[in-house]
Amino acid sequence: MTKDGKERDFSVLADGEFLGFDVRLEDVPAAVRKTLLAEADNAKLGDITQTTDDDGVYYDAEITDATGTRTVSVTADGEIDSTERTIALSAAPEAVQSAVKDFGGTLVEISKVIEDNDVTYDIEIRKAGTKQELTLKPDGKSAEP
Repeated sequence: MTKDGKERDFSVLADGEFLGFDVRLEDVPAAVRKTLLAEADNAKLGDITQTTDDDGVYYDAEITDATGTRTVSVTADGEIDSTERTIALSAAPEAVQSAVKDFGGTLVEISKVIEDNDVTYDIEIRKAGTKQELTLKPDGKSAEP
């Protein structure tokens, strides 16, 4: 897609549902820009994607520093909605580590997610040839209802 003479990427689900599109820092609202720059500090601010859901418009940005890459989701008024960072299993609480080991399979990825001051761990495991996803609380119990 091209806008103002500049090429932009966008995402669509297989069923045709529109997910979002890439934006430049200078194109986001001032409050979002301020928050993203403060979050990035001396780190590298990467791709920014504008998404919309039933709750409103969000700007998801990748920020890379010496410890790795995290994704920060910011509301249109500049408030941080959530952060997500891929971590090593050893960086998760002992209860999460035990739950993952008890589940079995091969760990593909684990991410620490902070949303509304609640911490969860999104885990992707390959077991018996299929990908399975879990969301656990820090106590190792399922965060899914």
